[in-house]
Amino acid sequence: MINSSCHKRLEEGMVFNVLLTFPNIKLGDKKFAIYLSDTVIIGKNSGNQVITYEVSRKYEEVSYNLNDNDDEKGEDEASGE
Repeated sequence: MINSSCHKRLEEGMVFNVLLTFPNIKLGDKKFAIYLSDTVIIGKNSGNQVITYEVSRKYEEVSYNLNDNDDEKGEDEASGE
């Protein structure tokens, strides 16, 4: 994790996953979280490259629903889904 106590200098070739999270968002009776991320390679003279730039940003291709309900998980496994 990079924070104010980190003294390591960035060097060419280093790779970072930059992650921004919004946990515990409440909308009506539903609760969810949003995670946004990119992967960056440090280059020469500020020539950094965001290697996830070309990745799809379509909602249906980048969104996932995780269900915490064990009963439904058991039903899905039993049905072969």
